[in-house]
Amino acid sequence: MTPIRLDGIDSYQPGDPPPDGYIEWHDWADVQRRAGLRQRQCEACRLWYYPQELSGETVRTGRVVCNPCGPKSHPVTPTHTEERS
Repeated sequence: MTPIRLDGIDSYQPGDPPPDGYIEWHDWADVQRRAGLRQRQCEACRLWYYPQELSGETVRTGRVVCNPCGPKSHPVTPTHTEERS
């Protein structure tokens, strides 16, 4: 028997911006993955994002950065996560 989902997962469409909230984000990510979208790693913070979460800005290596890192025009440094050692 499969569980019944009552959280409205069908309300998300491929390419929609990500919602706030942990459970909602995972439901949204399921829809994006089923549509064939794949995550890419941000060159600055090294976290993984779907295409609509990326800024479109590239760094000197030619790789893209995420929206939180994108508006900053500076060398690749983490901006919204703790620096990894």
